[in-house]
Amino acid sequence: MNAFIKKMEPEHLEDVVAIETSSFPAPWTRKFFSQDIDAYYGRNFVSVLDRGTGEKVLGYITAWVVYDECTINKIACDCSYRRRGIGSALLNHLIKEVYIQGVKYFFLETRQLNTAAVSFYQEFGFIRKSIRKGYYSDTKEDAIVMELYVSEPVECEGDVKAAALNF
Repeated sequence: MNAFIKKMEPEHLEDVVAIETSSFPAPWTRKFFSQDIDAYYGRNFVSVLDRGTGEKVLGYITAWVVYDECTINKIACDCSYRRRGIGSALLNHLIKEVYIQGVKYFFLETRQLNTAAVSFYQEFGFIRKSIRKGYYSDTKEDAIVMELYVSEPVECEGDVKAAALNF
């Protein structure tokens, strides 16, 4: 069985919402993902495992593109498939896809206490730009705003593992 990355479609939403709910304390709703799929500014991808009888979503990434900027909204993987390079593959895929469209700047927010996420993004070259005090409404936790400028797409080492995910 092989995993590959493709555009998020409505048939992926059940798996996406399940991953979302198990990954975030204040998860997005199915309706929000559905609206995001159809938005002209939305860039949404899934890593799927082709089981022969259908696809299982292993992870997803959602982002918004406006002019030469991309805001990464969500990235998450099914807990059974974490630490296998899927997140790296999804982020690399997004960067390459939108770079072709003229995007050079990437932004995101992450919880200040989420050191794993901060480290993950720093591996890609994201730098801390600022802090948004009390940004997360559920916990009033601060958010770290991170930025990446891409002069040309480069793959993070994690993508090597993800290039041929075989299960």
